[in-house]
Amino acid sequence: MRALSTLLLVTAALTLGWIAYNATEASYVPPDPEAGLPRALPAAAPAGLELRRYAVDGMCCEGCVRKLYERLVAVTGVESAAIDFESGEAMVHVAASAPDAQLLAALNWDKYVAEPLP
Repeated sequence: MRALSTLLLVTAALTLGWIAYNATEASYVPPDPEAGLPRALPAAAPAGLELRRYAVDGMCCEGCVRKLYERLVAVTGVESAAIDFESGEAMVHVAASAPDAQLLAALNWDKYVAEPLP
């Protein structure tokens, strides 16, 4: 039994070493927390827009903030967005006619769960 365990460990180590050696380039780039993503928006929205706030659960790092931010700004009607990792809050300046469903769809995916805040 001990020999089998040792053989499995050696095989796994050799396999991982082979994969690492043959990798052409790094495929993971860590997020840059100094990238300058907005963390808050002014409460007074520009004319024709309104501020909507959402509580977002599931964020574990600055990479999550970037993913959610990119999805929010891609929604039609969104003028600006901000996500605060510390408080778990997303803020959006959006056209008053924009449905909440589109914003929630951008925030509720993968491991993230969002709810509107009052």
